[in-house]
Amino acid sequence: MNTLDEISKSLKDLYRRISVSGRRTATVTRLRMELAGLDRKRRETYALLGERLVELKRTGRISDAGLLALLEEEFESLERLRKRIQETMDSIQELNLQETGTDEYEEETGEEIISESENLLDSFDVL
Repeated sequence: MNTLDEISKSLKDLYRRISVSGRRTATVTRLRMELAGLDRKRRETYALLGERLVELKRTGRISDAGLLALLEEEFESLERLRKRIQETMDSIQELNLQETGTDEYEEETGEEIISESENLLDSFDVL
């Protein structure tokens, strides 16, 4: 009987340790998810702050030359990105127009045309 009691005690102890470990793991997981949500909210707030700052600069409501000078590199980077976005959107529009012309050519001739630029866009989702 003594051995059976020891086995029972060992199993109860193992269950208790597993239970405590499981609760600890669940708590850590919950806290990590909360941390990720807080970090995402922090990044969104930084983005909103940046957008607001750019809007204030654009409308001339920031007159502090020192502040503008400190942020000039970021403003220039945003402008370069804006131009690249516009160029990319123009390229997409041009390719879409070419595709429309290709469809008409295929209907008339029954031949399929594959442009090099089509292959470049295969890996991108185009709106």
